[in-house]
Amino acid sequence: MNTDYTHITFLLDRSGSMQKVKDDTIGGFNSFIKAQKKIDKPATMSFYQFDDRFEPNYLFKPLKEVEELNDSSFQPRGWTCLLDAIGRAIVETGEALNSLKEENKPGKVVFVVQTDGKENRSKEFTHEDITKLVKQQGDQYQWEFVFLGAKLEAVKKAEDWGIKSSNTMQYAHNARGMSGVMCAVSSNLASYRSGGKADMSFEQKDRDVQKEAGVEMQNQSTKIPNPKEKNWQSDWKKFSSYYNKTAEGKAKIDEAKKRVEAFGQSINAVTKPVPPKPHLPENTTAKNASWYQKLFSKAK
Repeated sequence: MNTDYTHITFLLDRSGSMQKVKDDTIGGFNSFIKAQKKIDKPATMSFYQFDDRFEPNYLFKPLKEVEELNDSSFQPRGWTCLLDAIGRAIVETGEALNSLKEENKPGKVVFVVQTDGKENRSKEFTHEDITKLVKQQGDQYQWEFVFLGAKLEAVKKAEDWGIKSSNTMQYAHNARGMSGVMCAVSSNLASYRSGGKADMSFEQKDRDVQKEAGVEMQNQSTKIPNPKEKNWQSDWKKFSSYYNKTAEGKAKIDEAKKRVEAFGQSINAVTKPVPPKPHLPENTTAKNASWYQKLFSKAK
């Protein structure tokens, strides 16, 4: 085994929802590659893209020869077959490693998954299958699994599979979030490959970058209001409060308004200001307080 040698398997989500951050994904991935090429340690890389299809771009390619992504080589589309993609990539990486002579095997294996969604179309692998594979490769061969997810539910599921919580990161689904998460994983990997870190765990400063990018608001406030649901007015207030901060967000609000109004609901009824409470005279008793309230109501 060559303890200086690291193999990296990188699994990148190419589903349709990645279109929003397409340019940021390309830029972040290319910065990651450039940074890793500067490390004076041997490394190979297997790169897969997935949506409802699973596409190996290259397998065990010397890192120095890895090409950067561009507008034509990264084309978001389709659904998110996350389980099938992870399962197939783990199996293929494991089989390739087993075929190597012992002296040619890498001392470190890092398996990175980046997705902006959650499972919705897999047919071959189940959650139980992924849990078994992660445990086997982690416990028996000391693989370092890293999970980067835009959705909190996906990150929690990755931890259920056995990926260490310290190695998972929820990132804000915007330019700042994508840039920050790729910078963090690249820095950690550089340190891990060079012997400066014992694992691929993220630091608090990495998570703080995502907070500043809006990841907490993303968790709380991005549910698109559905007028068919009982509490849609509350969802609307959160939705508009979050998205009203950017030009892109305002366009999203206009689109949601049309959807709500198509159901005959009034946005104005949700957003109109609450009238001030009346100023009641001193020594107002409980008995006559209601009388003042009615008087104020008529005077409006």
